Amino acid sequence: MRFRPTIALFSLGLAFGLLLPLRATATDRCDVTVRVVYFSFSAAAPPIQFNRLENFRNELQQSGRLFFEDQQISLGAGQVSFIVSNEWDLFKLPMKLDHTDVFIGFGNNSSWDIAQRVRPEKYVIADIGYEPLVTQNHYFRTLFSISKTPQEFLEHMFQIKLPEDQPLNSLAEVERELRKHRPGDPEKILQTQRQIRNAPELSNRDEMNALAFFNDVKVGKNFPVDTGRLKDFTTIHKAFINRYFPSNLENYDPSGKIVQDPEYSFLNSQEAFDRTKSLVTNAQFARTNYRSPDFWKQVGKEHQSSSGDKSFTVYLSNILDAVSRSPEEAQTRLQEISVLLKDQLETDDIRIIITKGLGNSHTFEVHDLRQSPP
Repeated sequence: MRFRPTIALFSLGLAFGLLLPLRATATDRCDVTVRVVYFSFSAAAPPIQFNRLENFRNELQQSGRLFFEDQQISLGAGQVSFIVSNEWDLFKLPMKLDHTDVFIGFGNNSSWDIAQRVRPEKYVIADIGYEPLVTQNHYFRTLFSISKTPQEFLEHMFQIKLPEDQPLNSLAEVERELRKHRPGDPEKILQTQRQIRNAPELSNRDEMNALAFFNDVKVGKNFPVDTGRLKDFTTIHKAFINRYFPSNLENYDPSGKIVQDPEYSFLNSQEAFDRTKSLVTNAQFARTNYRSPDFWKQVGKEHQSSSGDKSFTVYLSNILDAVSRSPEEAQTRLQEISVLLKDQLETDDIRIIITKGLGNSHTFEVHDLRQSPP
Protein backbone atom coordinates (compact mmCIF):
# COMPACT_ATOMS: atom_id res chain seq x y z
CA MET A 1 0.00 0.00 0.00
CA ARG A 2 1.33 3.44 -0.91
CA PHE A 3 0.35 6.91 0.10
CA ARG A 4 1.74 9.75 -2.02
CA PRO A 5 0.87 13.31 -1.07
CA THR A 6 3.13 16.06 -2.38
CA ILE A 7 4.78 18.30 0.16
CA ALA A 8 6.95 21.34 -0.40
CA LEU A 9 10.28 20.60 1.19
CA PHE A 10 10.87 17.06 2.29
CA SER A 11 10.61 13.58 0.89
CA LEU A 12 9.94 11.13 3.63
CA GLY A 13 10.15 7.37 3.25
CA LEU A 14 9.39 5.41 6.37
CA ALA A 15 9.28 1.72 7.13
CA PHE A 16 7.63 0.72 10.33
CA GLY A 17 6.99 -2.88 11.35
CA LEU A 18 5.00 -4.13 14.30
CA LEU A 19 5.81 -7.67 15.26
CA LEU A 20 2.75 -9.88 15.69
CA PRO A 21 2.15 -12.35 17.15
CA LEU A 22 4.71 -12.46 19.94
CA ARG A 23 5.61 -15.69 21.73
CA ALA A 24 8.46 -16.44 24.11
CA THR A 25 9.69 -18.76 26.81
CA ALA A 26 12.02 -17.92 29.65
CA THR A 27 14.99 -19.27 27.76
CA ASP A 28 14.22 -18.72 24.09
CA ARG A 29 14.15 -15.59 22.00
CA CYS A 30 10.75 -14.55 20.69
CA ASP A 31 9.38 -16.06 17.50
CA VAL A 32 7.84 -13.25 15.55
CA THR A 33 5.88 -12.51 12.46
CA VAL A 34 6.83 -9.19 10.93
CA ARG A 35 4.31 -7.02 9.14
CA VAL A 36 5.71 -3.95 7.43
CA VAL A 37 3.75 -1.09 5.93
CA TYR A 38 5.61 1.37 3.72
CA PHE A 39 4.46 4.88 2.95
CA SER A 40 6.38 6.86 0.34
CA PHE A 41 6.27 10.65 0.20
CA SER A 42 7.20 12.57 -2.94
CA ALA A 43 8.34 16.17 -2.97
CA ALA A 44 8.75 18.94 -5.46
CA ALA A 45 12.23 19.74 -4.11
CA PRO A 46 15.10 17.27 -3.53
CA PRO A 47 15.24 15.91 0.02
CA ILE A 48 17.79 17.25 2.47
CA GLN A 49 20.84 15.00 2.49
CA PHE A 50 21.67 13.31 5.75
CA ASN A 51 24.76 14.75 7.42
CA ARG A 52 27.15 11.85 6.95
CA LEU A 53 29.73 10.61 9.42
CA GLU A 54 32.58 12.82 8.24
CA ASN A 55 30.50 15.89 9.20
CA PHE A 56 29.01 14.51 12.39
CA ARG A 57 32.14 15.31 14.42
CA ASN A 58 31.80 18.99 13.59
CA GLU A 59 28.10 18.94 14.45
CA LEU A 60 28.80 17.57 17.92
CA GLN A 61 31.68 19.95 18.50
CA GLN A 62 29.62 23.00 17.53
CA SER A 63 26.74 21.92 19.76
CA GLY A 64 29.00 21.24 22.73
CA ARG A 65 27.84 17.63 22.90
CA LEU A 66 31.20 16.06 21.96
CA PHE A 67 32.86 15.26 25.27
CA PHE A 68 35.79 13.31 23.85
CA GLU A 69 37.08 11.84 20.59
CA ASP A 70 39.94 9.41 20.35
CA GLN A 71 41.99 10.64 17.40
CA GLN A 72 43.67 7.22 17.12
CA ILE A 73 40.44 5.60 15.91
CA SER A 74 39.87 5.82 12.17
CA LEU A 75 36.55 7.15 10.90
CA GLY A 76 35.47 3.77 9.60
CA ALA A 77 36.24 1.82 12.78
CA GLY A 78 33.45 0.05 14.62
CA GLN A 79 31.39 -0.88 11.57
CA VAL A 80 29.70 -3.76 13.41
CA SER A 81 27.90 -1.48 15.82
CA PHE A 82 24.82 -2.01 17.91
CA ILE A 83 22.51 0.98 17.97
CA VAL A 84 19.77 -0.91 19.80
CA SER A 85 20.01 -3.47 22.60
CA ASN A 86 19.36 -7.20 22.29
CA GLU A 87 19.50 -7.64 26.06
CA TRP A 88 15.88 -8.64 26.50
CA ASP A 89 16.56 -9.90 30.04
CA LEU A 90 16.97 -6.49 31.65
CA PHE A 91 14.92 -7.91 34.55
CA LYS A 92 18.08 -9.74 35.73
CA LEU A 93 19.78 -6.43 36.55
CA PRO A 94 19.35 -5.51 40.25
CA MET A 95 16.58 -2.94 40.57
CA LYS A 96 18.23 -0.97 43.35
CA LEU A 97 21.43 0.73 42.26
CA ASP A 98 23.31 3.44 44.14
CA HIS A 99 22.81 6.93 42.79
CA THR A 100 25.88 8.40 41.12
CA ASP A 101 27.28 11.76 40.07
CA VAL A 102 28.76 10.72 36.71
CA PHE A 103 27.47 7.92 34.49
CA ILE A 104 29.48 6.70 31.49
CA GLY A 105 27.41 4.36 29.33
CA PHE A 106 29.00 2.22 26.63
CA GLY A 107 25.80 1.13 25.00
CA ASN A 108 22.62 2.27 23.38
CA ASN A 109 19.13 2.23 24.90
CA SER A 110 20.50 -0.34 27.35
CA SER A 111 22.37 2.45 29.10
CA TRP A 112 19.28 4.69 29.36
CA ASP A 113 17.51 2.28 31.68
CA ILE A 114 20.53 2.09 33.95
CA ALA A 115 21.09 5.85 33.81
CA GLN A 116 17.54 6.65 34.92
CA ARG A 117 18.00 4.33 37.92
CA VAL A 118 21.34 5.80 39.09
CA ARG A 119 20.17 9.38 38.37
CA PRO A 120 23.49 11.02 37.46
CA GLU A 121 24.28 14.70 37.21
CA LYS A 122 26.35 14.03 34.09
CA TYR A 123 25.66 11.41 31.41
CA VAL A 124 28.13 10.50 28.66
CA ILE A 125 27.14 8.03 25.93
CA ALA A 126 30.24 6.34 24.54
CA ASP A 127 31.04 3.96 21.69
CA ILE A 128 34.00 3.08 19.50
CA GLY A 129 31.92 3.72 16.36
CA TYR A 130 30.12 6.84 15.18
CA GLU A 131 27.04 4.90 14.08
CA PRO A 132 25.42 4.51 17.52
CA LEU A 133 26.26 8.12 18.36
CA VAL A 134 24.70 9.42 15.14
CA THR A 135 21.55 7.42 15.82
CA GLN A 136 21.40 8.53 19.44
CA ASN A 137 21.69 12.19 18.41
CA HIS A 138 19.53 12.32 15.29
CA TYR A 139 16.88 9.66 15.99
CA PHE A 140 16.45 8.77 19.66
CA ARG A 141 17.20 12.26 20.97
CA THR A 142 14.63 13.58 18.50
CA LEU A 143 11.99 11.09 19.67
CA PHE A 144 12.53 12.19 23.27
CA SER A 145 12.46 15.87 22.30
CA ILE A 146 9.01 15.63 20.67
CA SER A 147 7.46 13.23 23.21
CA LYS A 148 5.95 14.19 26.54
CA THR A 149 4.95 10.71 27.67
CA PRO A 150 6.03 7.08 27.14
CA GLN A 151 2.90 6.63 25.03
CA GLU A 152 3.84 9.50 22.70
CA PHE A 153 7.37 8.09 22.36
CA LEU A 154 6.01 4.73 21.19
CA GLU A 155 3.43 6.37 18.92
CA HIS A 156 6.20 8.29 17.15
CA MET A 157 8.47 5.25 16.99
CA PHE A 158 5.85 2.94 15.48
CA GLN A 159 4.06 5.76 13.63
CA ILE A 160 0.70 4.81 15.12
CA LYS A 161 -1.89 7.38 16.12
CA LEU A 162 -3.81 6.25 19.21
CA PRO A 163 -7.18 7.73 20.25
CA GLU A 164 -6.63 10.98 22.13
CA ASP A 165 -9.83 10.68 24.18
CA GLN A 166 -8.87 7.32 25.65
CA PRO A 167 -6.54 7.61 28.65
CA LEU A 168 -4.03 4.78 28.90
CA ASN A 169 -2.70 4.30 32.40
CA SER A 170 -0.02 1.66 31.98
CA LEU A 171 2.50 0.34 29.50
CA ALA A 172 0.41 -2.83 29.19
CA GLU A 173 -2.60 -0.76 28.10
CA VAL A 174 -0.49 1.15 25.59
CA GLU A 175 0.84 -2.12 24.17
CA ARG A 176 -2.66 -3.62 23.80
CA GLU A 177 -3.85 -0.50 21.98
CA LEU A 178 -0.79 -0.36 19.73
CA ARG A 179 -1.43 -3.92 18.58
CA LYS A 180 -4.88 -2.94 17.30
CA HIS A 181 -3.41 -0.54 14.75
CA ARG A 182 -1.29 -0.90 11.65
CA PRO A 183 2.08 0.89 11.78
CA GLY A 184 2.73 3.78 9.41
CA ASP A 185 -0.35 5.93 9.82
CA PRO A 186 0.07 8.79 7.27
CA GLU A 187 -1.50 11.36 9.57
CA LYS A 188 0.92 10.37 12.32
CA ILE A 189 3.87 10.65 9.95
CA LEU A 190 2.92 14.22 9.09
CA GLN A 191 2.34 15.00 12.77
CA THR A 192 5.81 13.72 13.61
CA GLN A 193 7.27 15.95 10.90
CA ARG A 194 5.47 18.99 12.27
CA GLN A 195 6.58 18.30 15.82
CA ILE A 196 10.20 17.89 14.76
CA ARG A 197 10.06 21.29 13.03
CA ASN A 198 8.46 22.94 16.05
CA ALA A 199 10.43 21.30 18.87
CA PRO A 200 12.10 24.07 20.91
CA GLU A 201 14.79 21.64 22.09
CA LEU A 202 16.04 21.15 18.53
CA SER A 203 18.21 23.76 16.84
CA ASN A 204 17.75 24.47 13.14
CA ARG A 205 20.63 22.14 12.34
CA ASP A 206 19.28 19.41 14.64
CA GLU A 207 15.89 19.73 12.98
CA MET A 208 17.32 19.43 9.46
CA ASN A 209 19.43 16.41 10.38
CA ALA A 210 16.52 14.69 12.11
CA LEU A 211 14.16 15.15 9.17
CA ALA A 212 16.81 14.05 6.69
CA PHE A 213 17.60 11.05 8.89
CA PHE A 214 13.97 9.94 8.82
CA ASN A 215 13.94 10.50 5.06
CA ASP A 216 16.70 7.93 4.56
CA VAL A 217 14.69 5.03 5.99
CA LYS A 218 13.12 2.78 3.37
CA VAL A 219 12.15 -0.88 3.17
CA GLY A 220 14.92 -2.83 1.47
CA LYS A 221 17.38 0.02 1.93
CA ASN A 222 20.14 -0.04 4.51
CA PHE A 223 19.78 2.02 7.66
CA PRO A 224 21.00 5.63 7.23
CA VAL A 225 24.26 4.71 8.92
CA ASP A 226 26.18 1.52 8.27
CA THR A 227 25.75 -0.57 11.41
CA GLY A 228 26.83 -3.87 9.94
CA ARG A 229 23.69 -5.67 11.20
CA LEU A 230 20.75 -3.28 11.31
CA LYS A 231 18.92 -3.06 7.98
CA ASP A 232 15.81 -1.00 8.68
CA PHE A 233 13.55 0.21 11.47
CA THR A 234 11.90 -3.19 11.83
CA THR A 235 14.97 -4.27 13.80
CA ILE A 236 14.53 -1.38 16.24
CA HIS A 237 10.84 -2.23 16.67
CA LYS A 238 11.63 -5.87 17.37
CA ALA A 239 14.26 -4.93 19.95
CA PHE A 240 11.90 -2.59 21.80
CA ILE A 241 9.06 -5.12 21.79
CA ASN A 242 11.31 -7.87 23.13
CA ARG A 243 12.87 -5.66 25.80
CA TYR A 244 9.93 -3.61 27.04
CA PHE A 245 6.48 -4.93 26.12
CA PRO A 246 4.71 -6.52 29.11
CA SER A 247 3.10 -9.38 27.15
CA ASN A 248 6.60 -10.61 26.36
CA LEU A 249 8.09 -9.94 29.78
CA GLU A 250 5.32 -11.72 31.69
CA ASN A 251 6.76 -14.98 30.35
CA TYR A 252 9.88 -14.26 32.40
CA ASP A 253 8.24 -12.70 35.43
CA PRO A 254 4.63 -13.99 35.78
CA SER A 255 4.21 -12.19 39.10
CA GLY A 256 5.03 -8.84 37.50
CA LYS A 257 6.90 -7.72 40.60
CA ILE A 258 10.02 -6.80 38.65
CA VAL A 259 8.88 -5.73 35.20
CA GLN A 260 5.99 -3.65 36.55
CA ASP A 261 8.24 -1.69 38.88
CA PRO A 262 7.96 2.04 38.02
CA GLU A 263 11.75 2.23 37.60
CA TYR A 264 12.16 -1.01 35.62
CA SER A 265 12.63 0.87 32.35
CA PHE A 266 12.26 4.36 30.93
CA LEU A 267 8.79 3.38 29.63
CA ASN A 268 7.40 2.05 32.90
CA SER A 269 6.32 5.34 34.46
CA GLN A 270 6.07 9.02 33.70
CA GLU A 271 8.72 9.76 36.32
CA ALA A 272 11.20 7.33 34.75
CA PHE A 273 10.45 8.71 31.29
CA ASP A 274 10.95 12.32 32.41
CA ARG A 275 14.31 11.44 33.99
CA THR A 276 15.44 9.58 30.87
CA LYS A 277 14.28 12.34 28.54
CA SER A 278 16.30 14.90 30.47
CA LEU A 279 19.36 12.63 30.52
CA VAL A 280 19.27 11.69 26.82
CA THR A 281 18.51 15.16 25.47
CA ASN A 282 21.34 16.66 27.55
CA ALA A 283 23.85 13.82 27.16
CA GLN A 284 27.33 14.32 25.78
CA PHE A 285 29.03 11.84 23.46
CA ALA A 286 32.41 10.17 23.41
CA ARG A 287 33.88 8.19 20.56
CA THR A 288 36.47 6.05 22.26
CA ASN A 289 37.75 2.62 23.15
CA TYR A 290 36.74 1.64 26.67
CA ARG A 291 40.45 1.20 27.54
CA SER A 292 41.60 4.63 26.37
CA PRO A 293 43.70 6.24 29.16
CA ASP A 294 43.17 9.67 27.56
CA PHE A 295 39.39 9.31 27.78
CA TRP A 296 39.40 8.39 31.46
CA LYS A 297 41.97 11.11 32.11
CA GLN A 298 39.52 13.63 30.61
CA VAL A 299 36.73 12.27 32.83
CA GLY A 300 39.10 12.53 35.80
CA LYS A 301 40.08 16.12 34.98
CA GLU A 302 36.45 17.15 35.10
CA HIS A 303 36.09 15.32 38.40
CA GLN A 304 39.14 17.02 39.89
CA SER A 305 38.02 20.49 38.82
CA SER A 306 34.64 20.10 40.49
CA SER A 307 34.03 20.87 44.13
CA GLY A 308 33.67 17.82 46.34
CA ASP A 309 34.25 14.16 45.62
CA LYS A 310 32.30 12.54 42.80
CA SER A 311 30.97 9.03 42.43
CA PHE A 312 31.13 7.20 39.11
CA THR A 313 29.15 4.43 37.49
CA VAL A 314 30.51 2.87 34.30
CA TYR A 315 28.39 0.58 32.14
CA LEU A 316 30.36 -1.57 29.69
CA SER A 317 27.51 -3.67 28.27
CA ASN A 318 29.02 -7.00 27.12
CA ILE A 319 32.21 -5.51 25.67
CA LEU A 320 34.50 -7.58 27.88
CA ASP A 321 32.97 -10.85 26.71
CA ALA A 322 32.93 -9.66 23.11
CA VAL A 323 36.66 -8.88 22.98
CA SER A 324 37.83 -11.88 25.04
CA ARG A 325 38.52 -15.43 23.95
CA SER A 326 37.72 -16.99 27.31
CA PRO A 327 36.02 -16.20 30.64
CA GLU A 328 39.48 -15.98 32.19
CA GLU A 329 40.55 -13.31 29.69
CA ALA A 330 37.34 -11.35 30.32
CA GLN A 331 38.08 -11.43 34.05
CA THR A 332 41.61 -10.19 33.42
CA ARG A 333 40.26 -7.33 31.31
CA LEU A 334 37.84 -6.41 34.10
CA GLN A 335 40.71 -6.24 36.56
CA GLU A 336 42.74 -4.10 34.16
CA ILE A 337 39.94 -1.59 33.55
CA SER A 338 39.33 -1.40 37.32
CA VAL A 339 42.95 -0.39 37.91
CA LEU A 340 42.82 2.11 35.03
CA LEU A 341 39.67 3.77 36.38
CA LYS A 342 41.05 4.09 39.89
CA ASP A 343 44.27 5.60 38.59
CA GLN A 344 42.69 8.13 36.21
CA LEU A 345 39.64 9.07 38.29
CA GLU A 346 41.71 9.17 41.50
CA THR A 347 38.98 7.57 43.55
CA ASP A 348 37.60 4.14 44.33
CA ASP A 349 34.00 5.40 44.50
CA ILE A 350 33.33 3.59 41.24
CA ARG A 351 30.83 0.94 40.19
CA ILE A 352 31.30 -1.07 37.00
CA ILE A 353 28.22 -2.73 35.52
CA ILE A 354 28.79 -5.38 32.88
CA THR A 355 26.56 -7.65 30.84
CA LYS A 356 27.65 -11.27 30.62
CA GLY A 357 26.83 -13.30 27.54
CA LEU A 358 26.95 -12.90 23.77
CA GLY A 359 23.80 -14.77 22.74
CA ASN A 360 20.15 -14.23 23.64
CA SER A 361 20.61 -14.95 27.33
CA HIS A 362 22.44 -12.46 29.54
CA THR A 363 23.24 -11.82 33.16
CA PHE A 364 24.38 -8.60 34.80
CA GLU A 365 27.14 -8.01 37.32
CA VAL A 366 27.72 -4.93 39.47
CA HIS A 367 31.29 -4.50 40.78
CA ASP A 368 31.80 -1.90 43.50
CA LEU A 369 35.46 -0.86 43.55
CA ARG A 370 35.08 0.46 47.11
CA GLN A 371 34.92 -3.16 48.13
CA SER A 372 37.14 -6.07 47.11
CA PRO A 373 38.52 -5.86 43.54
CA PRO A 374 36.80 -7.89 40.81
